[in-house]
Amino acid sequence: MKALDCLSSYCDIAVIKVGKDGSLIKRGEEIINIGTIPVQCIDTTGAGDLYASGFLYGYASGLPLDKCGLFGSVVAGHVIEIVGARMDQHRWRKVINLIKEGLDVD
Repeated sequence: MKALDCLSSYCDIAVIKVGKDGSLIKRGEEIINIGTIPVQCIDTTGAGDLYASGFLYGYASGLPLDKCGLFGSVVAGHVIEIVGARMDQHRWRKVINLIKEGLDVD
């Protein structure tokens, strides 16, 4: 929590990933705790970059920060189930469907 407070003093929105415990997002005094999805972790390569891509997709789409964090969590959760950071088309379709259906987004 100390790192989140420190980082947030330099920017409007701070995000700290905390591994298997998910992530924390802070804007002003609001702190959002984002959980993880159940996965079988094989390799964490690319998890941070893909979390960021999911988060930023949600943010650029104007979604609330909790949805942005969930998007990041879903994408990162799926990439750690494979070796390396390149997901195949089948896995990407699964991720997109989870975001659209499971998270109630069009």
